[in-house]
Amino acid sequence: MSSMILKFATDRAASAHAVLLIHGLCGSPLELMPLTKRLEAAGFAVRAPLAPGGYGMQTCASESIASYERWVDFFRAHLQDLTSRHQHVSVGGLCVGANLALELAADHHRRIDSLILISLTLFYDGWNVPRSRALLPLAYYPPLRRRLRYRKNHPYGLKNALLREWIANQLKASGRSDAGPAVLPMEAIYQAPRLIRSVKRKLPRVIAPALVMHARDDDVTSLRSADLVCTKSGSCEVLRRVFEDSYHLLTLDNDRNRVAQTAVDFLSRPRGGASIAAGSSFRPAAADQQL
Repeated sequence: MSSMILKFATDRAASAHAVLLIHGLCGSPLELMPLTKRLEAAGFAVRAPLAPGGYGMQTCASESIASYERWVDFFRAHLQDLTSRHQHVSVGGLCVGANLALELAADHHRRIDSLILISLTLFYDGWNVPRSRALLPLAYYPPLRRRLRYRKNHPYGLKNALLREWIANQLKASGRSDAGPAVLPMEAIYQAPRLIRSVKRKLPRVIAPALVMHARDDDVTSLRSADLVCTKSGSCEVLRRVFEDSYHLLTLDNDRNRVAQTAVDFLSRPRGGASIAAGSSFRPAAADQQL
């Protein structure tokens, strides 16, 4: 297990509060590095494992893709290990990683103190999602999904022009980047809607306090994903923060420092801090704090 953890994501046994961070689909913990470093500087023990089974970038193009249930099993093992070592454990994730965090929280709600949900993706309805994506279910037929690939397109989830150019050059040189690979296997993409359906069904079982961070101009998924957690989860403490100067990859884009500090502040808060109650009384305009 430990061999799959990048060296910058250390697990400090002396810390009472550990944070399990889950990277995005076919991505790597590099996507979470600014957040990881800020959490560690604040005294949290952080574990950011690189997942096998086609979920992580190193294996998504080189081996058969496991089902999303296997991905959940991998992160569940890390959660169980952390809960045996630390008094408090929180779970955070980016994009599909946030979906996996919710899945864990629904099934193991007594083990998770808090959730950090970044660019949560329960709907693929962002402004840069091509209309042709609606045809993806046709590619889920087994013979096709084993062969087809989905190519990422500009702006790669980044509003920052310099970062975007850097990522584009990495992709051109090697087909991989700190923001993920140039192409995603259809077999892996097929697992995402299966996970989403499970998460949506289980949202009322999620009771852990949650920080939901989303970019207003997210190019992959709109604020509708964040709103669904705020209105349908079983948590009595859900805090939504909307960022104005980034796209989907909030942890790397222009707002990365604000995102990291907001997470630190949330995890460091006294219980009973600023929150909104989940339920029908939630009003998006009233709940937003623009950053």
